[in-house]
Amino acid sequence: MNQSARITRLITRLITHRPATCATAILAAATSVWGGASVIVPVKQDESVNSGFADKNYAGNTNRGGLFVGSDGTAGIARFYLQFDLPKFFEPEQLRRATLSAVYEDDLDRSDNGIHRIHFVAADDWHEDTINWTNQPGPTYGSAEALFDSASAKLGDLEKWEMTELVRGEMKGDGKLSLMFAAGNESVERTNRNWEYFAEREFNPEHAFKLTLATSARIGGGGAVAVPLPPAIWPALATFVGATLVPMVRRIRRNRSEK
Repeated sequence: MNQSARITRLITRLITHRPATCATAILAAATSVWGGASVIVPVKQDESVNSGFADKNYAGNTNRGGLFVGSDGTAGIARFYLQFDLPKFFEPEQLRRATLSAVYEDDLDRSDNGIHRIHFVAADDWHEDTINWTNQPGPTYGSAEALFDSASAKLGDLEKWEMTELVRGEMKGDGKLSLMFAAGNESVERTNRNWEYFAEREFNPEHAFKLTLATSARIGGGGAVAVPLPPAIWPALATFVGATLVPMVRRIRRNRSEK
């Protein structure tokens, strides 16, 4: 059993038997950045759409990661959508930096790579179990919020994109953020094979998309903060709180042995 799995098991046991202790550990593990805390927000929804199968929903597909974007040279163009529920336990003005990240999972053809665009999507009423090419909301603006250059990226690397102003704006709004990945070249020519793969949360939560929010907020300093912990967050949370949780568990065991 690796370190992440061991810590995940410890967290699960503490959630069950010592919830107050676990809440304290989670809050104490918030990384100090610019005098505040860094909050990890896992993706809530993520799904691909494909013009070659316009009415098909890919919720059950996790092939090579499950999220795919670009052209595979067979007259089909793929995009994928992401959605995040943004935290409400600190103010938008306390956000210092927001970083989107994910592991570059796989590539259809390493000899054919290019620029991919990350667009803002104002419509948040789509669902990963029903979205398809026909009913997709599409980008809100023609210009992209960020770019992914697959030609210079390496498979297995953690890719990062700055999203601070966009996240701050959505925190002031409905508290949801939707994004769309699309290839810069969406031509259906057979020579266009700029098809890339990323991981869905169901495929690999550790590689899936997440937001890291660096804040000036002293989260937990005024008492416990209720933070929901969906299943997809456990692997990331294990890494996030491990340094704090393991010493705390050792102290608990030591105190028990002394009684």
